[in-house]
Amino acid sequence: MKDQSKHYWDLVGDIHGELEALKLLLENLGYREEQGVIAHPEGRKLIFVGDLIDRGPNSRGVLHLVRRLVDSGQALVVMGNHEFNFVAYHTLDDKGRYLRSHSDDHTKQVAETLRSFADHEEEIPGWVEWMKALPMFLDLGDLRVVHASWVAEDIAYLADKTLLDREFLIEATRRGTQAWHATGRVLKAAELKMPDGIVVPDSNGIKRTNMRVRWWGDLAGLSWKEIAFPLVAGLPEGKAELGDLDGILAYGPDEPPVFFGHYKLKGYPVAPQADNVATLDYGLGHSGPATAYRWNGEQVIDQEHYVQLPIFQLFVDDNFHYMDESERHLVGHFYDYEAALERAKRIVNQSLSENHEEGMSAEELEGRYRHFGEDPFIIPTPEGRPSFSAWNYAKERARELSTSEDA
Repeated sequence: MKDQSKHYWDLVGDIHGELEALKLLLENLGYREEQGVIAHPEGRKLIFVGDLIDRGPNSRGVLHLVRRLVDSGQALVVMGNHEFNFVAYHTLDDKGRYLRSHSDDHTKQVAETLRSFADHEEEIPGWVEWMKALPMFLDLGDLRVVHASWVAEDIAYLADKTLLDREFLIEATRRGTQAWHATGRVLKAAELKMPDGIVVPDSNGIKRTNMRVRWWGDLAGLSWKEIAFPLVAGLPEGKAELGDLDGILAYGPDEPPVFFGHYKLKGYPVAPQADNVATLDYGLGHSGPATAYRWNGEQVIDQEHYVQLPIFQLFVDDNFHYMDESERHLVGHFYDYEAALERAKRIVNQSLSENHEEGMSAEELEGRYRHFGEDPFIIPTPEGRPSFSAWNYAKERARELSTSEDA
């Protein structure tokens, strides 16, 4: 596949079932549909870094869209740990046991994906086979892509491996085997047991005793805090002990640029981790932004080439408890400001409807709303747009309702 780097690539971070965000991101990147094919007018191609599924509301829709791009020659995809887990969750071993148990935690992780296949469950076996065929990394010569970690000896070992090989798939789910270690690092991260008995809950509330560590640069002599990726609270300052990882985590500055996902850097500023190392996962599926990078053949990753969708948060205050932030609640996150604005207006309209009585004047209805209605607001406001004021909108709608009733 090394001849494919002649293309300019748009690399896309973890999607996690957020179909609307993906569509908007593709539009923002310049992809358009013509004669049934979604493509870029300049001939650019897409690479997805894995984790297409889980968390968001429409994993099925994401899979169909991405596969459409792949089948038309417009995109490549590498496997993520969520695709690997989905395959294992649906595959039985020779004793009739699932390779990934159907425990409450594991079932919870795939729940949104399974929900998106409601009334289309017959499609799932086909998607399991499609996921099995995904490569665990891409080496295009002057560009590399992996889901979690580019560890040279693991990459070499996995070069001729595929989950379509049933024996390898089973081996990769057996703790302690070479297949388990290699797929674990490449798809799920290089990990170390945290010192001093530290235990930290992850984003799913599962208590973890291991920490993820960086796999690039010179790690010799670094502290626990310096090797952690992302940062873990409460780590000591002392020199980290790399154990079995010593010497194998060494992605150097002269290697080709490598892009990855997985680490969910929600709230972090978008930036490469090194001149030639960059993650594209900033928390999409966890109310973080959709992220992509426009690669034009450069060896040094350029911060100006990142593309992120803004996120608009819609909150509602209760006018009856004016200025009481304990009564504030989050309605949702939107990647399209117009969608957030439409939802905010619907909330105001509903409040006006609930407070309206026959014969009530516009001023009376507006006053009732200001005392008892719901007050939505959107953060942030797009540049060049006025802030949405629920009170001003309610005032206009109260007049319209009053005029309509008089007529």
